[in-house]
Amino acid sequence: LRGFFEVDRDVAISEENLLGYPKDSWSGTIYPGASETLDLLSPALEGRRVEIYLAVRSYPAFISSLYGEALQQGNHRPIEGYKSLHRSADGLWPRVVETLQGAFPGSCITVWQYEDFAQLESEILGRLSGLAKDAIIKPAQTDILPSARAQAIEEYAQTAADMPRSQRQFHMLALRHKHPKSGPNAAFSLWNDAEAAALRDEYETDLARIKPVDAVEFLDGNSTALDSAR
Repeated sequence: LRGFFEVDRDVAISEENLLGYPKDSWSGTIYPGASETLDLLSPALEGRRVEIYLAVRSYPAFISSLYGEALQQGNHRPIEGYKSLHRSADGLWPRVVETLQGAFPGSCITVWQYEDFAQLESEILGRLSGLAKDAIIKPAQTDILPSARAQAIEEYAQTAADMPRSQRQFHMLALRHKHPKSGPNAAFSLWNDAEAAALRDEYETDLARIKPVDAVEFLDGNSTALDSAR
């Protein structure tokens, strides 16, 4: 990779799976291979000033989203079996910040909550691009595939176990068509109210651990948004 960065200009690396993939959570740990992946990237950036941008998300919605996204990629695991592995987030976001610091010592890490992005979008895009906020023109994106509705995920989990992977992917597409996502109750969640509340408490505790870290700048959108699975 080093040759790609031998330019005298700022370079933005945008890769949503840099820390890992949704199916990695099948192991019972989220982002178990993040350190190894970042260690492969860090030598290519040696000698450059590194700024890292990290969106964190409330645990009950994030873990539910990981499960749903893994299913949409043709994987399968029963809902209860997956839940049993992730009843606690086990300090996920502080661990991610520590992993980033270990791979890129001296880097600056800008952190915001996924739920706050609507309020912070112009600020974040301005920092990433180096452009003034009024110079940013946002493209009209009409081809983004929405996440699957709760009914589609639940039906898939019950019916796709014995299918080959390729058939599972087509099966999910059919279920997405059968159960189009719309309305406030369409989002999928693994958790009942008490379970979600306990995970949200863990999330708030972990945010409080991240905010004082010297290398971290935490962007506060004063979010009042409720958890929502993708």
